Amino acid sequence: MDQKKLYTIGLKFQRHQLEFRHDEASGYVIMGKAQKVKRKLFIGISLIIIGLLVAIVISVLQLGFVGRILRYLFLIVVGYGAVESFKQFKLGRANRFRKLISENAIKIESKEGIKEYSKSDIQSFEYESQRTEEGTGLGTLFLITNSGDKVQLLKLADKKPEYLHDDFTYLKSFLDETILG
Repeated sequence: MDQKKLYTIGLKFQRHQLEFRHDEASGYVIMGKAQKVKRKLFIGISLIIIGLLVAIVISVLQLGFVGRILRYLFLIVVGYGAVESFKQFKLGRANRFRKLISENAIKIESKEGIKEYSKSDIQSFEYESQRTEEGTGLGTLFLITNSGDKVQLLKLADKKPEYLHDDFTYLKSFLDETILG
């Protein structure tokens, strides 16, 4: 496998905080397991708890108009923490299993075990990406089987949707060359 492409994809995965490495002993490229999700969840949940506690203290102290403004401000912090925690939870669940890529095949780990798709089982790789209401990008990479089934390989989110599009295009090209090429 081309070391320059592996390095470039590794940087893209590092930016998305996902595992990516080449195991030369087995010949597999291992990708996709979410990293550092627990830390982000902890930060989000901490924001929720601190924001609620401060809002309750402000309510108890009855600081009048200023207290009401501060309470609403901390409730916004709570909302932000909840939204960010929910996003990280969803991305972490979508990318919790590793994918093992070799020439002409891909193995996908799951709760049920390991499912292998060989070159003859795969029709193509496709991705879907969209811009969310907040202006961030959210996308999913799929493996399309010969029977037309879509198997989710990877889910990514990025603050810059154009980066997300570039990442998926590069990754799709790598998978096309490595497995289908």
